Amino acid sequence: MSTCLDVSALLKTYPCYGLGPFSPILAEMLKHFETLDNLSGRTVLELGPGNRVELMRFLAQECAVESIQGVGRSIVWPWTRHKAFVRAHVMNARFLDFLGAKQRAADYDLIYSRLVMEQHSIDPWILLGSEAYRQQFKKRRFADFDESYPGSIPNLQAVFRKAWALLKPGGVIISCIGKRKYSALDRPFLDDLKPSHIYAQDLGRLSRIVSLSK
Repeated sequence: MSTCLDVSALLKTYPCYGLGPFSPILAEMLKHFETLDNLSGRTVLELGPGNRVELMRFLAQECAVESIQGVGRSIVWPWTRHKAFVRAHVMNARFLDFLGAKQRAADYDLIYSRLVMEQHSIDPWILLGSEAYRQQFKKRRFADFDESYPGSIPNLQAVFRKAWALLKPGGVIISCIGKRKYSALDRPFLDDLKPSHIYAQDLGRLSRIVSLSK
């Protein structure tokens, strides 16, 4: 790929991917890796892409990454775009099940997520398919969520902690948060992970981008 040091130039160079919604994540990638050419040969994981695989496709097809995978609830409808790519690269699984099954050795150079590391961002279809949710509903207990409950603060912090453990030394984990008021990634939690570098910036009135380097 041609070297692009600026996100706006990147969007103009590759308009077919529709990367606009991923601009904050791309900016953090460029800051960490200097150019996206340096992603060549890297291993990448996206948490919760669903069927929005625009950035995954771009990294796979233009950046020569060694491997790229997404994990999270993903329903392939007949009208889903890029169905073959979704089936090949997105694993339909709960975050904790997937991350917990991985070896303890660090696996990824880059882990990122968009609009998943916050309360109230979870798709209702995921909750309806969750045994933990059904048990909570049956017992009418909604005040004391634990790590097993999708979308709760303890659950999302457990997900981020396990993802951090799978990051290679020198790697980066990036999260774009759409509703920072409900974010699971507060500063005390991030500091407790002891990263080499933390970057957090508010994006407008609601959103935030967070990245941690190992």
